[in-house]
Amino acid sequence: MLNPSDHEFIHLGLSARHRSSGPKLMAYRLRPFMNAAPAILSTPAFAHADHFLGFETAMGKDNIHIEAEYALLRAESAQGPAVFDSGYLQVGWLLTGESPVYDAKSGRLNRIRPKTPLGLEGFGAIELATRFDWTRLTDQQIGGGRQVAASFAINWYLSTHAKLAINYVDSSVKAGSFGDGRSLLLGLRIQIDW
Repeated sequence: MLNPSDHEFIHLGLSARHRSSGPKLMAYRLRPFMNAAPAILSTPAFAHADHFLGFETAMGKDNIHIEAEYALLRAESAQGPAVFDSGYLQVGWLLTGESPVYDAKSGRLNRIRPKTPLGLEGFGAIELATRFDWTRLTDQQIGGGRQVAASFAINWYLSTHAKLAINYVDSSVKAGSFGDGRSLLLGLRIQIDW
């Protein structure tokens, strides 16, 4: 972490996991970015165990932040292993001057704190964000499909605990659950937590 008082940070992370399913076989799937839809990528149930390796990085300076992750999964089956991967790159810009706050102790970004919350002689905070991601659930023996997507978001942080978000997603799928296709998604989210 660099100069935490100046809202500058660099984060690097690594995660690994092994799991076994016992007698039940595991399948893998991906839902589109709006969770009210069925899985657009899916494999049959075939794996009795898997190994996961994930890499992540995030960096921020003043009102701009960049995040990226890459995940690699090796699924073990009686027919041999299958290897899948997924990743994303995301950039955010807080137009109203706020900075993302990084908590070095927990290794995570904390919520955005508007300088002037809505209703307290303020407007809240506005963020523009864009993201590119992909997922591949296809290997030589398993066909679960591939997905590539680009998205754009406008986030309005009314307070530390309330946010409105408009998301636009352009997603392309090859050999997915419903064959090949492209989807254009527009979503509005209202998020309140305490």
